Amino acid sequence: MELKHWELSPSLPPLLTDHGATVSLSSYGIKSEKDFFSAIRRVASTSYDIKKFYPDTLFKENARLPDTLILKMLTYNPAKAIGMEEKLAKIKEGNFPFFIITEGMPTDSNFVVYEMWIKNSRYTFHDLTLPDIRGNWKLHTSNDTVEYLLEIFGNLVNPVAKFYYRDKTSHTVKITNPALYPYTITIDLREINDTNFKGIYTGIIELTDDSIISLKLEEVRSKKQYIFKGRKAESYAYRASPPQKDTTGNLWFPFSPYGREKPLIIAEEQKRKYLLKNGTVWLFAPDTILTSIDILIENGKIKKIGKDLSEPGAIIVNCTGKHITPAIIDEHSHIAIYGGVNESGDAISSEVRIKDVIDPEDINIFRELSGGVGISHLLHGSANPIGGQTVVVKMLWGVLSQ
Repeated sequence: MELKHWELSPSLPPLLTDHGATVSLSSYGIKSEKDFFSAIRRVASTSYDIKKFYPDTLFKENARLPDTLILKMLTYNPAKAIGMEEKLAKIKEGNFPFFIITEGMPTDSNFVVYEMWIKNSRYTFHDLTLPDIRGNWKLHTSNDTVEYLLEIFGNLVNPVAKFYYRDKTSHTVKITNPALYPYTITIDLREINDTNFKGIYTGIIELTDDSIISLKLEEVRSKKQYIFKGRKAESYAYRASPPQKDTTGNLWFPFSPYGREKPLIIAEEQKRKYLLKNGTVWLFAPDTILTSIDILIENGKIKKIGKDLSEPGAIIVNCTGKHITPAIIDEHSHIAIYGGVNESGDAISSEVRIKDVIDPEDINIFRELSGGVGISHLLHGSANPIGGQTVVVKMLWGVLSQ
């Protein structure tokens, strides 16, 4: 069930929103605060086939929540829940500063919080003045016309870089400290085929102006130095992590092991006709066993019993070699009851009723059905000499509340 919860939990915000609920997202229950925004991104990037649960939903099939609505679930909705939306969730004249300065939205894989403002306090986490060097840079040296490529992507405070040598092989550029600019780097080029250029290099990346980047490299052992300069490719858009393509799994009715993928609707079941063919039927009045018998069920009742029956449109159930007997009746049971059946604080509990605390999702209902039990008599516990009112229940599994 933990895996099923993990699978379906991102679908709760759109489902609740679609039914008019005001949803707030919090970090409650997150094992690590580092997982919070990845969970937010999973909600945002997963498409939801809501129509298979609710055909009349306002959401389009396989739709996703808009980023603006998710941001509202993180800011405005929780502020409104405590009656502070005007002061905390609106940036307007006369209000104290209560906002963050970010790159991207919380739903973006490159989301970064640069600053947090609370009243008169300013909290700085990353330098807002860092230059944006992300892009595809076409490089060359002063004495070489061959183009090299430097690709820088990710977010500004933790960029990722790759260097493409003239043979188009890709080599990871390790940025020593992304918080310090110009960036000091290390590149391992020992695997390239060019013996004159092989080696491990350290160097510096910086912008000489807004449109030209400089990459200075020095080989660790030989101390050979190279200076690359170049311009950004015009068509570049900085790379983000690809969105997930998950779709919602199926709900279970009830939401427990062995739940049905569709709820059992009695009215619809009664519309179906079933023809059980060629079974051995046990009759106890009179005490007789009938072999090779057919049973026709229509409108939820046995309509005919006989041999070689036929019925247009009926669902055929082959019972050859099988026995058909009345279901077992369990006259003393304590299953499917919320909170237990013994009242330790009061010996006399005649004022209570078992039918008020029936749990229709108790897995024991499924277990009793699988063992042939069709009816159970649910009793109070033995701790009370005079217990409450008992109840007789017919076993149904996967039926919505009755």
